[in-house]
Amino acid sequence: MTLEETDFSKQCVLAREFAYCNYRHPQRSDKEMVAVLDKLLRENKYSPLLGELWRMWRVALQINIFGSRSNDGAMYNLFYNDMRNRVALVYIAHLKTHPHDKVAFKELLRLAQAYNITRNSPCLFGNNANLEDMELFYSVYNENTSDENNS
Repeated sequence: MTLEETDFSKQCVLAREFAYCNYRHPQRSDKEMVAVLDKLLRENKYSPLLGELWRMWRVALQINIFGSRSNDGAMYNLFYNDMRNRVALVYIAHLKTHPHDKVAFKELLRLAQAYNITRNSPCLFGNNANLEDMELFYSVYNENTSDENNS
């Protein structure tokens, strides 16, 4: 459904919602989620959600596909940063024609300040992809879980 949508902005919203639903699904498929996100990130089209989609793409690749949560897991920061640079160029191109777009500027800064995946995270074990995972998905997961428990 996400990739069948013709409007790129709607595709990005649907992809984000797909990522949230996939995270909560008992038979989740991070490979499918990454495939959807990867296609959108390579479109070279602007959406204010590109930075968030990149973070979702990166954390799924790190934790469940290429690397792991472990301090011993491989970290493909050069690969992740190639895609980050691609997304940053889309933001820059957009800002050239829309110089007063504060949301785009803020999202470009957020993307530029994203840290590389490193070992020995502050969460006592594993690499800091664990923190990224919690930041992106944990509150959404718990919010919906508590809604289900209150029903």
